[in-house]
Amino acid sequence: MNTETRYYMAYIESHEGRRNIVYRDVYGNKTIGVGHLVLATQSIENLNNDEVDELFAEDISKTIAATKRKILAFNSYPLYVRAAIVDGFFRGDLSGSPKTIKLINDGKWREASKEYLNNKEYKLAKQSKSGVWKRMLENSYHFTNYAEEIEGV
Repeated sequence: MNTETRYYMAYIESHEGRRNIVYRDVYGNKTIGVGHLVLATQSIENLNNDEVDELFAEDISKTIAATKRKILAFNSYPLYVRAAIVDGFFRGDLSGSPKTIKLINDGKWREASKEYLNNKEYKLAKQSKSGVWKRMLENSYHFTNYAEEIEGV
């Protein structure tokens, strides 16, 4: 696994956390490890750290591939921006926002940052004080920061 993928994994794990036993996510779905959704076909109850790492590596590989299919110039962005994008795809809040994806692909980073937070889930999470809103806000900040970089602000 390359250094870039490890960076994405550390970024995501800092938000997701790590659990070796099955727990319910905010939607009540069975989850384990670092945000791995337990499928009905899987009979997982607990994992050791090596098994969590293996499962997370598989999940992140799929997420990166899906991200690169949707974000056309993905490899041209700075690492911190790519990590925020991958995190948004991993959680599903960015992959579920075609308007934000279009703005990113159009290079409209400030607008993408605002649209990313113009999200029912973000607003509900902020209201309920769950950790999701802070994570989305951090990703949004990275989009805005990148806009400032390329604009020379």
